[in-house]
Amino acid sequence: MKVGKLIRNSLIGIGVVAFIIFVAFMVYMLDASDKFAEEHTAFIESYLTDLSVQWSVSDIHSRSTNQLLSQMNEAHGRAVIAKFNVLGKLKRIEEIEMMNYFTGTSGITGQFQLIAIYEGGPSLVKIVVIKKDEKVKVAGLHIKPLRGLPSIITEHEA
Repeated sequence: MKVGKLIRNSLIGIGVVAFIIFVAFMVYMLDASDKFAEEHTAFIESYLTDLSVQWSVSDIHSRSTNQLLSQMNEAHGRAVIAKFNVLGKLKRIEEIEMMNYFTGTSGITGQFQLIAIYEGGPSLVKIVVIKKDEKVKVAGLHIKPLRGLPSIITEHEA
């Protein structure tokens, strides 16, 4: 009887410790994801602003992953981006929200969604930001004008 009670109490203790560790991990992840979102909002706004100046990949080259650049530099990618000249320059960003947050061997990844207000009208934008070795780059971009144009969808769709 004492052995059974000892095992039961031990299992309860292990369960309590595991629960405390789980809660601590969740709090840490929520804090880390909030911090990542705060740190990269200005980066996203700068990236989209620079892209919209001339709608040229060269303006965002150093802040884009190689996979994203290769897709944007293909004939179809260049043609689609050129069509977005009609949107004009970015005026402001509204309703930015981080939809997903991942950490792993490839770095820290945040998937954001926002409303971008361009001179030519609003667009729904999904953008994937990766931070690895203290370098921040965009790995995916999806721009969906809310009136009149097709979407731009690139690597790592959000």
